[in-house]
Amino acid sequence: MFVFPKSSKLLSSYWVLGLFILTLIVPEPLNSQAKIKQIEIIQADRLLGKREGQEFEKLIGDVVLKHDSVFLYCDSAYRFKDINEVIAYGHVKLNQGDTLFLYADTLYYEGNTSKSRARQNVLLIDPSTRLNTDFLDADFNTNISYFFNGGTIRDSANTLISQEGFYFGDTHDLNFISAVDLQTPDYLCKSDTLFYNTDNGIARFFGPTEIFNDTSYLYGKIGYYHTQLDVIQLGKDCYIEKEEWIIEADSIFVNEQAGFGKAMQNVLMEDTLQQILVAAHYVFFDENKSYSLATDSAVFMQYQDRDTLYLHADSLLFREAESGSKLMQAYHNVRFFRYDMQGKCDSLAYLTNDSIIEMYREPILWNAESQLTAEFMKIHIKNQKANKIDLIEKAFIVTKQDSLHYDQISGKNMLGHIKNNVLYRIDVDGNAQTIYFPYDEKDIMGMNSAESSNLIIWIDQGQVIKISFINSPEGLMVPRKEIKVKDSFLKGFQWWDFLRPHSRKEIFLRTSELILNETKESEEVNPTIEP
Repeated sequence: MFVFPKSSKLLSSYWVLGLFILTLIVPEPLNSQAKIKQIEIIQADRLLGKREGQEFEKLIGDVVLKHDSVFLYCDSAYRFKDINEVIAYGHVKLNQGDTLFLYADTLYYEGNTSKSRARQNVLLIDPSTRLNTDFLDADFNTNISYFFNGGTIRDSANTLISQEGFYFGDTHDLNFISAVDLQTPDYLCKSDTLFYNTDNGIARFFGPTEIFNDTSYLYGKIGYYHTQLDVIQLGKDCYIEKEEWIIEADSIFVNEQAGFGKAMQNVLMEDTLQQILVAAHYVFFDENKSYSLATDSAVFMQYQDRDTLYLHADSLLFREAESGSKLMQAYHNVRFFRYDMQGKCDSLAYLTNDSIIEMYREPILWNAESQLTAEFMKIHIKNQKANKIDLIEKAFIVTKQDSLHYDQISGKNMLGHIKNNVLYRIDVDGNAQTIYFPYDEKDIMGMNSAESSNLIIWIDQGQVIKISFINSPEGLMVPRKEIKVKDSFLKGFQWWDFLRPHSRKEIFLRTSELILNETKESEEVNPTIEP
């Protein structure tokens, strides 16, 4: 066995490590001694000599050596016949069969083990791979090579650079156990532990890994990158950054060629431009069609300072509208909560750029002490706060005074005006009707009712303070003692407070379940009066 020069302790330690690992991977057969073949001299001039008590042959000029299926070419060499080893110098070329070629400035070859150590300007070539390094140890029995102190590997499409790693010639697998860069036509991948196959172009990583280009950044601690198909699977603390979106999840899959991907379990998407967060357990996104879908405990959050809107639905869809605005659509069992406004409906659309929220199918909106209902609602947002509310068809507003008295406004359509997060004015258009209970300093004085084609109503601290009649008003004031319960409610009155979400946790409650629970607790859920 040859010994490295004393000044090369680092190289010696790598050599020992490499041989130790190779020995663990493929143990030598018990009968290996019976199969040992001597290194043959095919061509060279000879000069006998001694070094450290060992006889050797110095071979000069177009040296050709052979050992089993291995041919070795060089400018000069030392052959130690008694230990069956060779040191080759100058334009060293080694080939095994017609598939593996090894070039170097210097090469140490052991005939008893069929192992070599190539040094300086090393190039290993087989049909699928080119490996450049200055330090390569190879075992020709197992066809496994180990490089250290830096190496560059190239296949038909990609380039890999690493400090050290193993190359398995039979399977064309590369195992990198130190810092590695994988450069593909589309991405740069940086990892500390990566396995790569040069036939299928699949890179598997088992440590912190970054995959990025000019427009995307992906990170994960486990997964794979199929470089031929541009498919990436990430796991463990993984996330993606694309333009203004950041997506975090337990697992992320991306198909770059098809332009789509999905994130699964504990997904969190953030739009840093619109100040939007989306949480879910499953998200599908399509970059070509510019849309994404979030389901399974999906929550939409829009935040500003300390005020955040929390909205839950069975499914949340995000895409670009025809106007170019960003559109969020929530489907089925929609419930939302913000400290100044809460609501529920079956479906909802939110044009983020235009700041308009549209509520469909049995919408209910709560603002302070007021409950708003209609066939269809449109909420106008200004400076991240509700500014106006359109109630279209069968509009109805109720404000609770106490357990028996409710201020009520009904009409065909209404426009509610909000200031400082509170409803302060209501414009009623068509079939306007009101019932309200004016207070003195301590108690209800009586009941006022009025009808007109159009009304304007002013509200202060939850109480009607002024009504302006536009056309032909009809009004009636009933003293408190003469108020009859059946006359205290407008047609269509319903009080839905048990459906109101009072915290962000309650947005996950389902309307059907709340109604069922309320029905069990009370035979009469809400007073409904049909005059």
